Amino acid sequence: MAISRARVSRIVRRLAFCCVGAIAATTVAVSPARAATNPWTAAEACNTTHGGGRWNEVARTDVHYAADNMKIADLYLMHGDGFEKWCGVLIKRADIGKETSLLISLTVSNKADNKWDEADDTGRLSHFIAVIADDLGGCKYLVGRQDFRINFGDGTIQRGCG
Repeated sequence: MAISRARVSRIVRRLAFCCVGAIAATTVAVSPARAATNPWTAAEACNTTHGGGRWNEVARTDVHYAADNMKIADLYLMHGDGFEKWCGVLIKRADIGKETSLLISLTVSNKADNKWDEADDTGRLSHFIAVIADDLGGCKYLVGRQDFRINFGDGTIQRGCG
């Protein structure tokens, strides 16, 4: 039985229309969702850790995934306004809401007075990690690390270390 040219054209148009719809639906379903944003600010993280107060950003650096240099977090050094404390914060920019291993370490030292304060923390957290140390003047050294995929990203901030 022979199929007419007109019938073949109709079948091709229907297949094309059907396939375009299926491809579009598949593309929408498979496309990555819009990147989530972390609802926490560095100041809010410091307040949660310290129990309140006003925090001023002193320094910030990006934390990149070691394998492909993708930004995965921000590392902040914050100073308490009106109270003598430093706060180190690592805010996640990738895997937000998913618990991943985070590490942060803040060392404040004053060699002239032979004083130092060190605060560090590690854990599987979903949004941020923060630590508080006394303001002794002198050197502030902050390190933050986030495990990501099969590797990690880390960042460092130094202030007043000479």
